[in-house]
Amino acid sequence: MRRQLIVDLESKETNVKYINNHEETSEKDDLSFSTSLLSGYNIIGVNRIEVFSNDIKSKVGGFFSHYLKCNNYDLVRIKGKSYSPVFIYINKDFVEIYDAKDIFFMNYKNSKENIKKILGEDDIEVCSISTAGACKLDFSKIMFGEKKSCGKDGLGKIMGDKNLKAIVVKKGEVLKFKDEIILNNLNKKINDRLNKDDLTSYFLDENSCYGCNINCESTSIKKLIKKGIDKKKAEEIDDLCNEYGMDSITFAHFFEEEDIYKLAHKMIKNPSQYKIQPSLKNKNKKEENIFDKLGFCRFLINKDILTRDELQELIELAES
Repeated sequence: MRRQLIVDLESKETNVKYINNHEETSEKDDLSFSTSLLSGYNIIGVNRIEVFSNDIKSKVGGFFSHYLKCNNYDLVRIKGKSYSPVFIYINKDFVEIYDAKDIFFMNYKNSKENIKKILGEDDIEVCSISTAGACKLDFSKIMFGEKKSCGKDGLGKIMGDKNLKAIVVKKGEVLKFKDEIILNNLNKKINDRLNKDDLTSYFLDENSCYGCNINCESTSIKKLIKKGIDKKKAEEIDDLCNEYGMDSITFAHFFEEEDIYKLAHKMIKNPSQYKIQPSLKNKNKKEENIFDKLGFCRFLINKDILTRDELQELIELAES
């Protein structure tokens, strides 16, 4: 069974419901944040969270999935629309909705700093829209860090439409795994097969994803370079798009020789003029494999980090 937190932004009511995995569907206008089966247990490379609406689905790494699970929630479902901008704070059974009018159009970094002041709490993890999402730009995304995001097809716009600035979770203690010996052996095997030395370095706060010290380079920059944009300009575009919370690859479809900062300002002021054409959307979603379902980073999926027998044992533990 999965523990689901339901937040109705219109009524400001919250409740908890237990569901089976097959019941994890999205109703019209809902926005859901779903942790993986193994989030929260200090397993190397397990850091993926899935964000989905009725017709858009995306995944991202980072720290949010781990700490949401540490608060004992497998899934957060957002229903309805708030009359004015708000953010949600989750600290286990304490769930509160706060006013966010003054921070609604801020970027991720400034939003997080102001939320810390509002809550009087530094030990938090935040997913938030930035300026593009607040302005309801078609290809705005949800930020899970200053350079960590998902939802290029407009999940950020959905949050903006709901007047939901952010979901904030209190950082908590790691969950207890069913068999610590199996967990320790699993981490050692993964560590050895990745040719690393220090197990503890995977879980440091300075890493870009929870449970990983590899700190991969931006795939967006690589894609921009493949489009013929030089590396310096690609990095500049990627930084700008992370600042505004918009997809850099889609941004590049509108970018020619125009100054990118002027273009970004025009997009924010006139979002209806910059619509995603159907051909630009990712229609060929790859079928999710079991590594992805368990929450392993996609980079590690392509490595031989677990044998079939080891994976099966892990699946049985996760589902029991």
